[in-house]
Amino acid sequence: MRRALLFALPIAVACVDAEVGADDPVVYDTAAQPTAPPAGPPLIALDVETDYACTLSSEGEIACTGDAPAAQQTPTQVGFRRIATGESAACALDADGYAECWGDIGPPPEVAFAELSMGRRHACGLTSEGWLHCWGDDFDSPISELPAQGFVDVHCAANATCVALDDGAIFCAGSPFLMVNNLFPGGALVDISHEEMLGCGLTKGGVASCWGTADAERIAEQLARGEWVDLTVGRAHACVLDDAGEIFCEGRNNAGQTDAPAEVFVDVSAAGDRTCGLTPAGELICWGHTP
Repeated sequence: MRRALLFALPIAVACVDAEVGADDPVVYDTAAQPTAPPAGPPLIALDVETDYACTLSSEGEIACTGDAPAAQQTPTQVGFRRIATGESAACALDADGYAECWGDIGPPPEVAFAELSMGRRHACGLTSEGWLHCWGDDFDSPISELPAQGFVDVHCAANATCVALDDGAIFCAGSPFLMVNNLFPGGALVDISHEEMLGCGLTKGGVASCWGTADAERIAEQLARGEWVDLTVGRAHACVLDDAGEIFCEGRNNAGQTDAPAEVFVDVSAAGDRTCGLTPAGELICWGHTP
């Protein structure tokens, strides 16, 4: 059933899709694999899925690698300023904030957005006034039953959605592994990321907390050793970026997804058993389960 949501949220949005596999981990023999930087304008952002990755250049050009249908249908025009990937589709914001989507997802509303996010087959856009519009299929959204104010962040993955409230609580719906409504001792979380079994977030000071599977506490203990500027979560691992551009990963490492190379990065993104980083020179380097 297709659903559409509209409610006011003063939040920032960032979503990636998740993939849930078998109970036993699959072991891959992979190593970090760099993709040479393009000859054109520098790359400034990336978003990663389990079987493809998309980058955004300083001139708003989108380039995707991988065999997924969404990677093969990339728009040819330039001028985009946001990119978000999902398992079956991807969306981007043009210079005016209007969303263009391709793949297995319905058309976006005719609304100018400041932020954009993707789940498996649904997307959410946030306007500069704090209104959140969600569209697409196959997502559970009791989030809409919460009060329309007091949110500081929202993240979606597959059919799950988590929100961070201004009192520090995290509320999740759509995954039995993430059904929490908790306060975290490190402080209020303002930047959250998750897949269907693991969620993590950062405070304003860059302190990390995690929830979800049995490994969440151990991952949080390892991430608590530093202060971070960015965070991303895969199937059962989390990676953080510090202000010097170093990536540190913790969690399950059956595919080498936590073996971050000794490089300087400006962005990091994870999905499933895969992690990718973007260097200042525009080189995309991925490690773990890289198709």
